[in-house]
Amino acid sequence: DSEGIDILEVGAGTGPFTEKIVKLAGKNDRIHVIECNPRLAEILRQNFKHDDRVTVHCCFLRDFKLPENCTCFPLIFCGLPWNQMNSKQVEENLDAIRRLRADDGVFVYFQYIGGTTLKKWAARLCYNMQWAQEYLTTCWLLEKFAQEYDVKSFQKNKVFETPWPTWVTGLKGALQVKND
Repeated sequence: DSEGIDILEVGAGTGPFTEKIVKLAGKNDRIHVIECNPRLAEILRQNFKHDDRVTVHCCFLRDFKLPENCTCFPLIFCGLPWNQMNSKQVEENLDAIRRLRADDGVFVYFQYIGGTTLKKWAARLCYNMQWAQEYLTTCWLLEKFAQEYDVKSFQKNKVFETPWPTWVTGLKGALQVKND
């Protein structure tokens, strides 16, 4: 598209994935990067100060406002540490993604391999502990989120080119209208 598209990356850290997005993005695309840690947001600003396609927003996803002339994001990449959040935080972030994602957009999220397995194992052993219940609720919320979409394509791949092996999950599809 000659007008370009708006791309959102959430939880960018120091920007290793942002670099890949920038390399693959079109010359007219607009890349919005959200990082809630002010120190990391400043690193991102410095690393991408020479690329006018990149705008760094230092805020929580739930507080992010759509940029001017942007109604939604057809492509969202998410590096949030889902397994380190409580269920309320997960729910707030998923609600924000629902609000920001284009109806037929793509949502890609990452999870480290191994950490999830260890937490599931610990959660099964200690189910009565609050943190274990929170973890299981988080897993359920992510599964429920994926089921809300009329998924046209779903992929889950292992990536070993990162400092820690990672699951990359991609969802593409339209939001289902649910009649309650």
